Amino acid sequence: MNQGYGGYPPQQGGYYPPPQGVGGYGPGPMSNQGYPNQPPYGGYNNYQQPPGGYPPQGGYPPQGGYPPQGGYNQPPMGGYPPQGGYNQPPMGAYPPQQPYAPPVAAEPIISLQPPAGIYPTFQTYGNNIAQNLLDQDCQILRRAMKGLGTDEAAIINVLTSRPNAHRYMLKQRYKACFGRDLVKDLKSELSGHFEDVCLAMLESPYELDCRSLYEAMHRLGTNEATLIEIIATRPTHQLYQDRMLFQQMYNKDLIQYVESETSGHFRKTLVAMLQCQRHENNYPINHAELQMEAQRLYMAGAGRWGTDESIFTQIFAKRSPCEIAAIAQHYKQLSGVDLYTSIQKEFSGNVEKLLKAIFYASINAPEWFATRVRNALEGAGTKDKQLIRIIVSRAEIDLREIKQAYFRLYGRDMVSDIRSDTKGDYKKILTEICNKC
Repeated sequence: MNQGYGGYPPQQGGYYPPPQGVGGYGPGPMSNQGYPNQPPYGGYNNYQQPPGGYPPQGGYPPQGGYPPQGGYNQPPMGGYPPQGGYNQPPMGAYPPQQPYAPPVAAEPIISLQPPAGIYPTFQTYGNNIAQNLLDQDCQILRRAMKGLGTDEAAIINVLTSRPNAHRYMLKQRYKACFGRDLVKDLKSELSGHFEDVCLAMLESPYELDCRSLYEAMHRLGTNEATLIEIIATRPTHQLYQDRMLFQQMYNKDLIQYVESETSGHFRKTLVAMLQCQRHENNYPINHAELQMEAQRLYMAGAGRWGTDESIFTQIFAKRSPCEIAAIAQHYKQLSGVDLYTSIQKEFSGNVEKLLKAIFYASINAPEWFATRVRNALEGAGTKDKQLIRIIVSRAEIDLREIKQAYFRLYGRDMVSDIRSDTKGDYKKILTEICNKC
């Protein structure tokens, strides 16, 4: 196992950590990633606990450290739920916009329609945001940057108290109020990793993914860990939007770009994932079919001399996280061998890391991301881009569960470790994001 990559520690007897909640781990209080009638991304709801129970060594956080399970129904950060929620539309064309009829309310409502050519990410959020709250935040941000000095505390408070949909729309509203570019103003006033966090928080999840993928490939050498983190863990609807947006942002086809920067079975598996044919988590579970898939994996790996890598690629690039979790159970029953261990024995290098990431994030996404946070913090220096990307991108999905998983795996408080590895306003804003999730 590649310890530096934060590999998956299988449980004795081949059991896997059961996901939190029903049908998968529970989303964070600001989650906006679920389809209608779709269970949260990641996990499978028919796991049996191993003898002796769960969790692994280190135990759960002490009483009072985190809310009890099932107690995550708090309102979003800052107590601001936009009307209609954040449900993503189905993959493909968006439905035509209905004529806007302002509701009868004491507070004026703004409905912003994106002009032609604007990234499709804008429409994934729903359009009803309270106008006076946007205006109030714009005024606070402008005052924080106007004149001599900068009020970093005010900037931190606004950005960490609003959900991503609201922050994303702040850029348009700020320009409408002042005729100024919010991103340019922040760049002129801030610096270092604090600036990086603030700008990342103003991006949509798709923009953050695309920028991270581009930065991982456009310089000499490729950051394979970033490619693995994004391509292996994003649900199909998000990965599809990433592909479309990447073309708009950089005038490059993402698949062709990945092909030019990678090689071998690693490249083939990445390209297969980027075809966006993987089932979403609401895809029906067919156990007879998944038993056959487990048999195919066994005959392609542990059941033969050599490895048929193409079978692993086909199955991992097609099956949903829930299906992969079920396949893992059938594989264990069929062969007596743990699927994760088989991947480790049959593969090496980046393709091993990629397949293990797809598997581990399917079984228990919060634990997988906890290992990536630990990887960013441990050793000499901090992998700041990796740390920022995980904290910002998971804040409205499962950051609370990531903190819990971090404690279970390492017996350490994640927020305390972040504080010890960062400083100044960079430390303050990361701490606020973690504490408010």
